Amino acid sequence: MNTMLQVRVDGKIKEKAGKAFVAMGLDLSSGVRLYLTHVARTKTIPYTMLDIDNFIREQKIKPATK
Repeated sequence: MNTMLQVRVDGKIKEKAGKAFVAMGLDLSSGVRLYLTHVARTKTIPYTMLDIDNFIREQKIKPATK
């Protein structure tokens, strides 16, 4: 069973992602479906999460506690 998903995203991001997916032989809906399927199957995202300061979360040095 298919369901509808609505997502608000910046128009420039949508356009660039759409062009990238087309270059890979996919339409935007198929690309989003592929991404969501990956997350659902692996329970991970296909890139490294960075904090706002661009450090990888797991590699950040934690401040010493007293």
